Amino acid sequence: KNNTIMRSGTDLKGAVFLRFGDHTLNSTALVYQLFEYIKNSMGEDFPWTRHAKRLVPISRCAFASPEEAAVLAKQVLPHWFPPSPNATGPNATAEVTPTTFSIVFNRRSNNGASRNEYISAVASAVSELGHVKVNLTHPDVVVFVEVFKSSCGIGAVRGQAYKDLFAFSMEIAKRDLNC
Repeated sequence: KNNTIMRSGTDLKGAVFLRFGDHTLNSTALVYQLFEYIKNSMGEDFPWTRHAKRLVPISRCAFASPEEAAVLAKQVLPHWFPPSPNATGPNATAEVTPTTFSIVFNRRSNNGASRNEYISAVASAVSELGHVKVNLTHPDVVVFVEVFKSSCGIGAVRGQAYKDLFAFSMEIAKRDLNC
């Protein structure tokens, strides 16, 4: 039996999590490929998506708290943000353009999760990772913070891919492609 992709129980109606037993697989790449396939199929009907609302590439999960979200951000996001430029020394260069980012926050079955606290904690963690700047309209990187019941998940995607691939929403894809 191949346990490369396993369904992980959530006890949350309408939510399914897939866990990859093979650590060489990448949830972000899988979501990119699925939405590229949908985008390039030019409005075909996709009955296999009729019950799916959105697909979110979450890289890691932990207990739902702003502090844990910040710890997850420091674990998951470093490769998305280059280190701050060395302002002094022989290798100092001219002004380096900061990597821009935005944070998309969603919660389900957790009314106690404060949107502002989570966004502030994750933004603070991201600012420690490199030379960054917030851009809510055209970010280089979109960071997902998903709170569901007592769990919190963090993931990230390229900002242009988020825009081009319907914000990873099946509803927006079906609407835009007239399915």
